[in-house]
Amino acid sequence: MIRVHSYETLGTHEGPGIRLVIFMQGCNAKCIYCHNPDTWPECAGKSVENDVILEKIKNSIPYFGDHGGVTFSGGDPLVQVDDLIPLCRNIKEMGVNIAIETNASIFNEKVKQLMDLTDLLLLDLKHIDAEWRKKITGLSFDPLKFAEYREKNKQPFWLRYVLVPGYTDEKDCLRDIAEIFSRFKWLKKTEILPYHEGGENKYEKLDIDYQGSHIDTPDQELIEEAKEILAAKLSDVVVR
Repeated sequence: MIRVHSYETLGTHEGPGIRLVIFMQGCNAKCIYCHNPDTWPECAGKSVENDVILEKIKNSIPYFGDHGGVTFSGGDPLVQVDDLIPLCRNIKEMGVNIAIETNASIFNEKVKQLMDLTDLLLLDLKHIDAEWRKKITGLSFDPLKFAEYREKNKQPFWLRYVLVPGYTDEKDCLRDIAEIFSRFKWLKKTEILPYHEGGENKYEKLDIDYQGSHIDTPDQELIEEAKEILAAKLSDVVVR
């Protein structure tokens, strides 16, 4: 059984097919600019039995195509790693592609077990600098452990990087990202996600003070500049 916030069906970026995205409840980070504060409390959401999830996946298989499958997002799925491991084993037995999106802050033996069941890791890189990473998330952790584990085991992963003016747009840090991740052969794509203000109204409804109210959205020049810096060292850099 897992605790689910919501489901969504999305087209793939790679070709025909769809992905069933399961947004899981619970997140250990409280990012300053988070768009989904409603996913933070692990006790919220809805408890869903594995059989219900598996039946939903079974019904979606005809629409997955060559590039579809199931994506666990959040919140952060690794908060529920104990429950995800048996579920993902069942999904693998169905021959369905599994992707997991994570902030990369939880890394232990159980997470390694889950990684070995995961066809694609979507690594949300909050910042390459440890102090800035803590300022943004409130946590101290090393996301490179995930990249190194995927590389060691020849398991593909993507980077996802939210471009936030005043926080993640510093040119030297972008160059560091490009330099550091250029050595990972199993990094297959880097996605730049320009910050937007779409989640601010959720804070009002939840009566939570939004710490990102002072942040501006990045202009096109900044977005193109960030893409150019990353693409100088990394292949397949796209803006979403």
